[in-house]
Amino acid sequence: MEGALKLEYVEREIQHGLKQKMSIRAFKDRNIARAFKIVTIILGSAVTVVLGVSESDSGKTVALILSGLITALSSIDALFNYQAKSINLINYHAKLNELLMQIEFFRSGRDDDDITVEEADDFFKQLIQIRSDFFRNRAETIRTSFLSTSEGQSK
Repeated sequence: MEGALKLEYVEREIQHGLKQKMSIRAFKDRNIARAFKIVTIILGSAVTVVLGVSESDSGKTVALILSGLITALSSIDALFNYQAKSINLINYHAKLNELLMQIEFFRSGRDDDDITVEEADDFFKQLIQIRSDFFRNRAETIRTSFLSTSEGQSK
């Protein structure tokens, strides 16, 4: 019975992780990342058109301003790295769902008395590994984001 209680704890922790609306945040981050990329592409195209069409100094000034906006947007995108955040959150959510399915499959057709503490501990270790991987990836994403933006500023 102790194994079943431990397994219920693991299930509650997984459910708690899934209820944190991380998948919604992941999709918002993905959409923000896409918006940054699309706006950057549009502004880059506008620079090309302005420089190609205009022979005056005002055209060059407009192109210079647009180029500055592109640089700012690219730096913000690199700093916050919404795409990597989104991927990390989606992977975390998927791994939690997968572990929950494994537990449900493991439980099917078994009495609570048949679940050993060792079996419950194995699922707990998997949960801890998933969380550790998520937070390690998150920290690495932040570190990489700051490094890439600070390298861009020093150039």
